Amino acid sequence: MIHILGWYDHDNIGDEAYKIAFPKLFKDYEFTFGEKIQGKPDIIILGGGDVLSPKFLKVLDAQPQAKKYALSINLRQEDIGPQLAQFDKIISRNFVDLRMVDNYKIQCYPDFTFVLEGNKEDGKKLIKELFAKHNSELYENVVVLTLNSFLCVRERILARDYVAFDKICYDLSKLMDNTNASFILLPFGNGFPQNDRISNAFVYANAKFWRKNLLVFEKLTIQQTLDIFTAADAAVTTRLHSAIFSCIGGTPFVDVTHHTKNQMFMDFIGKPEWSLNFWHLDYFKALNLLKDFMENKEFFRNQMSKVNISAKKLLNQISDIKLHT
Repeated sequence: MIHILGWYDHDNIGDEAYKIAFPKLFKDYEFTFGEKIQGKPDIIILGGGDVLSPKFLKVLDAQPQAKKYALSINLRQEDIGPQLAQFDKIISRNFVDLRMVDNYKIQCYPDFTFVLEGNKEDGKKLIKELFAKHNSELYENVVVLTLNSFLCVRERILARDYVAFDKICYDLSKLMDNTNASFILLPFGNGFPQNDRISNAFVYANAKFWRKNLLVFEKLTIQQTLDIFTAADAAVTTRLHSAIFSCIGGTPFVDVTHHTKNQMFMDFIGKPEWSLNFWHLDYFKALNLLKDFMENKEFFRNQMSKVNISAKKLLNQISDIKLHT
């Protein structure tokens, strides 16, 4: 029995995508997924995502009989230490200090969800159906936007975060108003309380030309979400997997960066200039990037396709890794 430990079953598109990615990469194995472990599995995989945390390390400590792997995880410099010695193998989805790699058997590969494939034609069809269903105006250009609900106003937040969220909603709605495109506000977090429909709605409500935009309330599948990104001409991302889905779909994107994992990803794909700071968003740079993406579609789609092809090529090597049962 192999159990994959992580943030599963919370209606989060990015985390749930690993349920497809792991079996696709490791075809000879069967997996169970969850944030808790039932029984005494032979192998436990911590992954994927930002899961190297005290919560999950405590769960691992209670399973001394199991072989342990940490696969497709975020790894920061401060994470490197004795706690990593329990893992038989570690695969980081971001660059790590090469001086520490040999000490803890660390390898670096792209995020495992890069193994997924988008379908552009299915995405176009779905976009048309959704716009027709909601009587929205569908322009020739389409931009996908996802605003992470973790950024929403909440109890005990810092005053700067309250102001920053209000400002980012205003700037994104102004970006929608001044871009010659229809926008699809697409949720990745579909559960409560972290539901992206809430944060997306703040942006939608501020837009003057709201008829050309679509606020998605439907709970789409992982494949449908990926297909929409693949069919879009550009994207504005705040969740890591919305950025990854953009790369898979060959869609250029602006990342409004508020977390180290997003910044590490932008460095990983060699596009730090597409990363705009959440607290100091350069609205005019975002506007010009979107304009550039849509005026030079083939050029930027080729750039993203190269990222996707390179990532998939590297992940093909994963099949050489044997999980010892």
